[in-house]
Amino acid sequence: MKNVYPVLQYSQLNISGFIIKPTLRDGVVLLSGGEIALTRNIIKHEKEILIVYQLFSVRRSLHDYPFSSSDIDMYIVGKLSTKLKSARCNKVEKKCVCMPLKDGREFAVVPFAHKE
Repeated sequence: MKNVYPVLQYSQLNISGFIIKPTLRDGVVLLSGGEIALTRNIIKHEKEILIVYQLFSVRRSLHDYPFSSSDIDMYIVGKLSTKLKSARCNKVEKKCVCMPLKDGREFAVVPFAHKE
């Protein structure tokens, strides 16, 4: 008989000293493929911890002078995808600070420079 694993849900996840939660304040992350994502859920399925997320479909440099901010993973993002995706928690490279811009539809995203 095949092993059946329950799906567990977590309210937060500690990755390399950062706390990730499924909120705009604590859930914006940079994934290993360079994508910026908003964490929507944290689950454990078949012995693996996964984040369930939505990608920001708009991403551009926060500034271009004296160098492109994308070189240091600083972006303006917007327009969340309607599709949910999942990835192993080891695909999270950095937790980011997400600050709303004037229009309220876009955000400045900057990686955390320190840990807890």
